[in-house]
Amino acid sequence: METKPKMTVNIIGATVWSIDRVYLGQITQIVGGGVGKVDARVTLNPQVFSKRRAVLRVDPAHIRNGKITLGISYQNFARQVQR
Repeated sequence: METKPKMTVNIIGATVWSIDRVYLGQITQIVGGGVGKVDARVTLNPQVFSKRRAVLRVDPAHIRNGKITLGISYQNFARQVQR
């Protein structure tokens, strides 16, 4: 019988930032995942994005002090979200 690994970090509520330090949003729900990673539903910053939500695959080990910084600039993230 296969069991899901327990998450050692509660990532709900973690803030999401771009590499150029723009606040992108906040993780509000876990919706799935892959090996060692989770698919996190993010409520996007309404001052920056017209779209309300996005789903990101994140590694919980990269969350530090309640925040995760993506390895992507705000402009590149915005282009991906608008698709």
